[in-house]
Amino acid sequence: MRVKKRIAFLLVSALVLPLVLCEPGYSRGGFGGGGGRGYGGGFERGGMGGEFDRGGYGRGGDDFDRFNDNFDHPGASAFGANNAGIRPGEDGVRNFADAPRSDLAGDGGFGRIMDAPGASWAGRAGTYNMSPRAYADHWNDVNGNFNHWNYFNHDWWNNHPWYWNNRYWGNDWAWGWSGWGDLGGWWGMDVASEPVYYDYGNNITYNGNQVYYGSQPLESADAYYSQAQTLAETAPPPPKTPQTDAQQKQDVNNMKPLGVYALCASDQKNGSQLFQLAVDKKGIIRGTYFNEVTNESKPIAGAVDKKNQRACFTISGNKNTVYDTAIGNLLKDSSPILVHYSKSNTQQLTLVRLKKNGTNT
Repeated sequence: MRVKKRIAFLLVSALVLPLVLCEPGYSRGGFGGGGGRGYGGGFERGGMGGEFDRGGYGRGGDDFDRFNDNFDHPGASAFGANNAGIRPGEDGVRNFADAPRSDLAGDGGFGRIMDAPGASWAGRAGTYNMSPRAYADHWNDVNGNFNHWNYFNHDWWNNHPWYWNNRYWGNDWAWGWSGWGDLGGWWGMDVASEPVYYDYGNNITYNGNQVYYGSQPLESADAYYSQAQTLAETAPPPPKTPQTDAQQKQDVNNMKPLGVYALCASDQKNGSQLFQLAVDKKGIIRGTYFNEVTNESKPIAGAVDKKNQRACFTISGNKNTVYDTAIGNLLKDSSPILVHYSKSNTQQLTLVRLKKNGTNT
């Protein structure tokens, strides 16, 4: 009897031990047919909890052509290292990999989360798939924990002046948003079809130094970064002096609001980095970045490539960190966004639209 129990114990140990020793990470699957490349399995987020399944995805050649049609439409600007009152090396939205861990987190804590020593995802350029339900839950959590609805009104602008703001907008103008029918029609685009949506980890995936659209190689990671930076830089730099009263009256209807967003890691239930965004008829993005932790606010500038609907912007003073998404993403309540800290450091985060009326549409 003892011998049988001992044999049973050894058999169970032999099965369990490999599972304990396996290191979490990426598993590589395949897209069906055509020798395509893709992901299967999941991306396990260490001590963060949760797992994002990376399902296979394939797109036809027509969709790929549409997406890749105009990546020659080449970024946007910011924060110097020696601004008055700013710590040496501070850039407002800090590079994960270079951020000293002893400093106050100018990145909302992302540096410690995404680049923690020993973390299974540390140092990786990551895209991962999240389900619509996960995005909806994220929206509820972040909006439920946010209570600074007095931001971006007239009183707030008086204390955080940025010169593209217009005093003739309504008090809550910045909190509004535009639907695709309104925005696309304003741009003279076909609004019968849905706007382009970049579903990172699904239709756009990083694999090493290669970016894939579906199963098709799209660009090298370096080229994809350079295109984002060049697109953002098509925007004129933010003005350094306020518009006159006459100019503001003339320009009051020249921009449409996209809304106010919190930039969050996928498992964060609140966000201290806020983006207030708007766009003009030419596709130029303007807005304000506000960091609640450091009380820093800076102008945003960028552009939308109307042909492939890619939207890229930077924060004034730091043209190397580029925020990269699609106009379709910016019209959603919660959506993925790529943050390129450099050619070799890209992270996927989430933009959560903050809604004053508290309703998710």
